Amino acid sequence: AAAAAQRTPLAVAALYVYPIKSCSGCSVAAWEIGANGALRHDREWAVVDADGRTLTQKQQPRLCFVQPAIDAAAHTLLIRARGMPLDVPEEEEQEQGEKQDTGEGGMAVMCGIRKPVASKAADLARVSAWFSEFLGIACSFVQAASVPRARRPNAPGGSSGGGGTG
Repeated sequence: AAAAAQRTPLAVAALYVYPIKSCSGCSVAAWEIGANGALRHDREWAVVDADGRTLTQKQQPRLCFVQPAIDAAAHTLLIRARGMPLDVPEEEEQEQGEKQDTGEGGMAVMCGIRKPVASKAADLARVSAWFSEFLGIACSFVQAASVPRARRPNAPGGSSGGGGTG
């Protein structure tokens, strides 16, 4: 009982959401927690190279200049970088677990919530073109859940491990 009385309460000093993996985060005063216990929309999207590998700031340092945000009131993903604004409207809600064809041969699994660019092929192509122009390389914008985890050849069992950031 004495040990419990000496514990310091935990407090959140700052909260950031990173809608696009390896891009800048956005500070939020409050944020919704998803069904999986994670911050909703945190690292929900990623930019991948022509081989489908997720790009990071280590390979593409210019990603640090990309400032994504989610405008919940307007149901829009906002992407900003050095005079290149892009607004991507959300789609209509889908039923839990419903699958929709992305129009590019892939399937996007919906989670029963409003998701920007979850399966609209035209929006995916537009955002992919935006990132390709900004980074100066061919790349694609995808839902991060659709990107297979990289495998490290030196790790036991070939897994990528975990604990990485961004």
